[in-house]
Amino acid sequence: IALQAKELFQELGVTPSQHRMMMEQEGNHSPQSANVPAILSQYLRSPSDAYHTTEDDCRYVPMERFERVTKELCNLPTFFHKPLYERILRLWESHLQARSGKKLPSLPVITHGVFHHFWEMEMAPYD
Repeated sequence: IALQAKELFQELGVTPSQHRMMMEQEGNHSPQSANVPAILSQYLRSPSDAYHTTEDDCRYVPMERFERVTKELCNLPTFFHKPLYERILRLWESHLQARSGKKLPSLPVITHGVFHHFWEMEMAPYD
């Protein structure tokens, strides 16, 4: 599953630099969306975050592209993509809150690293 996830995130994912260009083209200036590249750079610089060590770990899939991840990796019907996306973000948020040491901000998107954490905690024990 790890290789499939990495390939799918490379195909569907958005890098921080692509995100900046998309926001400029769309004229989207919402604070939550605008902060994604800055938050991801904090994750990369943090020695305590084992899930975001490379640029590829920071590729993210927006909710509107998450249907394929839901179907192909999780073997769930595509209509579960929104609740699954929200569940993964809540799990990541609780992971961040439970960690001791330097706090990292939560993410409004699912990166490859966040999905990797979800898979290890929620799916791998039953796979």
